[in-house]
Amino acid sequence: MNWLRPRCIFAVFLFSELLGGVLAQERSTNALTSDKDASDPAQGSAPTADEKGSATTCEKVNACDDLLGYEAIQALHQQLDDDDNGSVDIAETDEFLRDELQYENGYERQKKFHGNDKYISLEELWQSWQVSEVHNWTVEETIEWLVNCVELPQYAKTFEENAVDGSTLPRMAVANNNYLSSVLGVKDVIHKQKLTLKAMDVVLFGPPKHHNYIKDVLLVLSLVIAIGGCWFAYVQHNYSQLHLKKMMKDMDSLQRAEEQLSELQRELDKAKMEQETAVILKQRLEDEILAAKQE
Repeated sequence: MNWLRPRCIFAVFLFSELLGGVLAQERSTNALTSDKDASDPAQGSAPTADEKGSATTCEKVNACDDLLGYEAIQALHQQLDDDDNGSVDIAETDEFLRDELQYENGYERQKKFHGNDKYISLEELWQSWQVSEVHNWTVEETIEWLVNCVELPQYAKTFEENAVDGSTLPRMAVANNNYLSSVLGVKDVIHKQKLTLKAMDVVLFGPPKHHNYIKDVLLVLSLVIAIGGCWFAYVQHNYSQLHLKKMMKDMDSLQRAEEQLSELQRELDKAKMEQETAVILKQRLEDEILAAKQE
């Protein structure tokens, strides 16, 4: 039996070596599989805390379909919120209109932006943007705004090729972004600034008011009527003044005639009294003469 002991020991050693090789190969295979999964973009990596927070926020405000637009609205809200308290108040809006958009009288825009709410949060701004008229602009309407309001018709073809509609305007409104230069190819600094300010205006404060020619015609017509009315009133005033002067003159003449008539009446009364006195004196003299003859 002693001759079996070395063979058993050798068999156990060989089995342990084979088992170790199998385990090592399995670990190597698992490592390769893990590396492949990590490097495969289709598999992806686990979402970070920021990505989870962003996904939760976009779901909360219904912005997951337009994350770039939501981020642009968020940047605009931060630009308006000077004190960084999470809400935009009326004073901050007024300051933004004066400093950024150069509007001395921005009451209408301020009223349209705030409505009855003195403080505008990011969620409220995003919700109002989603239901705004500008958000629903088509590519054609956006190009019309570019040509007539921004007055940069040379970029109309670029807007059409890139399907720029109203929903993309917030990305254009954010300062220091690459959308204008990298996507739309706007290189001119002045043009970029003009596009940014105009986009900022329509995104935050609504579409520009279209020029109403009917209103202009009515205004001119009203002005003509007002001028005609003033002229008629002026003519009537002059006529009234002339008529009044003539009437005053006639009244003066009538008063003088009345005074003359009164004077004549006094003279007539005086003459009558003198005549009566003369008659009395005559009668008295005749009586005296008659009495003297009788004596």
